[in-house]
Amino acid sequence: MKNHPVKCHTNKKYWMLLIPLLTLLSCKSRHFIDLDPEGIGRNNSQLSGANSGTEQCNWHIDELNFPSVWKSVQERTGELPGKGIRVALLDTGIAMDHPELEGANIEYESGYDFVRRKSGADYEPLRGTAFMHGTLTAATLVSRRKKGSQLSIIGVAPEVTLIPIRASSRITLAGRIFQPFMGEAKNNTEDFAKAIKWAVDRKADIIGIAMGTPYSQTLESATRYATDRGVVVIATTGHSLKVHGVKVGPTLFPGKYSHVIGVSGSTVNEKVWNMSSPTDGADIAAPAFPMCWTNFERDKSDPEKLLNPHKGIIQVGDGGTSFSTTITVGSVALWMAYVGRQKIEQYKGINRTKLVKYILQKSAKRNASWPESGFGAGVLNPLGMLEVDLPAPENL
Repeated sequence: MKNHPVKCHTNKKYWMLLIPLLTLLSCKSRHFIDLDPEGIGRNNSQLSGANSGTEQCNWHIDELNFPSVWKSVQERTGELPGKGIRVALLDTGIAMDHPELEGANIEYESGYDFVRRKSGADYEPLRGTAFMHGTLTAATLVSRRKKGSQLSIIGVAPEVTLIPIRASSRITLAGRIFQPFMGEAKNNTEDFAKAIKWAVDRKADIIGIAMGTPYSQTLESATRYATDRGVVVIATTGHSLKVHGVKVGPTLFPGKYSHVIGVSGSTVNEKVWNMSSPTDGADIAAPAFPMCWTNFERDKSDPEKLLNPHKGIIQVGDGGTSFSTTITVGSVALWMAYVGRQKIEQYKGINRTKLVKYILQKSAKRNASWPESGFGAGVLNPLGMLEVDLPAPENL
């Protein structure tokens, strides 16, 4: 992923504002440090022993036993896995014409672009790089790729209804006070808060957030607006990267809020991913590394037109808690479909989030080496979620 340049201002009025950001900004390297960088720039030595080829993109499908989950959901409901559950992904927008999203239930008319202020989140702002964050998270959730096909990613809940909302042009958020340092980026917590309320008002059952920011009162209020209305908010707690040999990357909000389900990262064999940021805000861990990225080339004369859409669809080998978050979102959507809306609606307001957190943690896989704290109750167990008895609402 291309690093984002930042100007090193010498004006005194800017310098005083830079002081709190010294751990996040480096004038020496002239790069803005993404707090959720998806592991770009690290070597791929951790891939030794992993499956080669595009099947490497989908190791989590078998490790978490998604085929059995899909079968159980379909047998119980008579519907395809996840059908009827509405999921809003708040991200950088999606590329409508990307082959990974072909045939998916994407409700473009309910989407909104809070960067360009227009309906239909049909624009992927990271077109200048190989990595497209919003398209990636959408594909991780709803791609209908089958084994042996030319597409690369198997979505964990391919039949959910996706509401695509472009909440930011970058995968890190900043308040308006920091906008002078962000160059052309348009990403602030005020717009993100509006995006959360937009998703709630469009009847989302789940809101997935694979990005974050330091603490924000505005964002806390918006997420409470959602959870008080029975919408489950699932968000990354962040991960680190190394800058000049130093591990950088604090834990992120909204994933760290107690009323939000915070997701950390795991890797193969149910181990903690070593780049996850430890925090008590983590409730569950899910696969983060190694993974694959959606990828394509755009026509420079018409940036909204794809060139060779079936060539170079993926980049193999990097990962991040954006995957973890979206895989958890899909798992909760499948569980909701399995349990049924009638039962779920017995749990009002914040109790619905408490219920989901209880199910996730009760079913989590936790081996003997799993840390006592910092990364959640253990690794996501989608099949185990279906087997947990629902507690009475008054017992949550």
